[in-house]
Amino acid sequence: MRIINAASVAEERVKNGECRVAKVYAGTAEENLSAKSTEVYGKEQYKIGSAKWKNSAGYFALWDEIGAMQYSLKQKNAANPATPTELAAYYAKLFIDVQRQADDLLDITPFIANIIKAEDAQEVSYVRNWLPFVGKEEVISGTNDKVPLMDEAAAATEQIVQKIRAFGWKASVKYMAFAPIPVLQRVTEAAARISTDYRNAQMMDPINAISFGAKHKQAADATGTTFDLKMYNTIRKARKTLGSLIHPMYTNRLVSSMAGFNAPGLLVHPNDLWDVQRVVSGFTAGGFVQNIASLPIGNIIPYACGIQHGETYGEETLSLPGVTAGKAYMFIPGQAMIVDKRDTTLEVGSGSVLELSTEERSWHRISGDNTAYMIGGAETNTGKGTIVEITWPTDS
Repeated sequence: MRIINAASVAEERVKNGECRVAKVYAGTAEENLSAKSTEVYGKEQYKIGSAKWKNSAGYFALWDEIGAMQYSLKQKNAANPATPTELAAYYAKLFIDVQRQADDLLDITPFIANIIKAEDAQEVSYVRNWLPFVGKEEVISGTNDKVPLMDEAAAATEQIVQKIRAFGWKASVKYMAFAPIPVLQRVTEAAARISTDYRNAQMMDPINAISFGAKHKQAADATGTTFDLKMYNTIRKARKTLGSLIHPMYTNRLVSSMAGFNAPGLLVHPNDLWDVQRVVSGFTAGGFVQNIASLPIGNIIPYACGIQHGETYGEETLSLPGVTAGKAYMFIPGQAMIVDKRDTTLEVGSGSVLELSTEERSWHRISGDNTAYMIGGAETNTGKGTIVEITWPTDS
């Protein structure tokens, strides 16, 4: 059992020596959406060196570099213009900060979905394009026999549609090269928050959008003599309910037969985390010593809402809901799918060759997702899917 939060994930990245690449892509958002190949103006690889990014030594060193590069750009003029290479290197530094700012936040998607990075992904593709090949073995005589060939998972007809997910800033590309450093820092921080919020929404919105049918729900246990026992029994029963579902892709294949069933994930509200964590770990109950064994749960993910949930944006209030207190979701990891064609980048039209254009540009990312195998027939109560909704008992 592991609690997933921004700090624990960041520490693991440092421990594993994770490396990243910050890229500046050529082309507009529309051009990137349909691009069959990748054109990169510039890129920079770096290694994650600290668990917390903001105000770390690496953070200050990066912004010193950005400041120096910005000073160099300010010396440019019509007779000595900035080159595409110089500008690409400058923007790559900004993208490093966006990526590292996001590391200080919590992206829940890798712990729920199968994340695939595919810069050559088509605008419309199929889940089967990313699944393992299917095959069978036959006994043959060894004399001119035809052998059964491996095939795509032909039954997997679910689509993944790539979408441009964009937000802007009221400044030109030229201004970004001359803006005060504190303003740029606020912009990159905002870009990290926005990207993280709406990436998490790719998983939470489909879950929150439906009403789970009876076969896909686990009611609160009422048989336990204490609150902890009721919590324990609820989780234990939820695991059985999850195991009794049928995977939507297969014919009569129980979820309990899948490898991930041995360590299902739990999405919970932070207010319920301690109650859940306490009983999952096992405990002692009763007036006499009664050892309650730990439960086979993998990751526990506390997620109440997005960072900007409830913020005022113009005349609207942003809505980025997570898990409701008193509810939870038990799921098999990796059954939803996210295909990322482009990480968050600035729109830099291929015609401009990164010139200091006065045209306003937008930040964008291109990503598609499919939750059909996770959600399944939860709303229509078909008994097919890989997630169940849990209602917790009331604390007395």
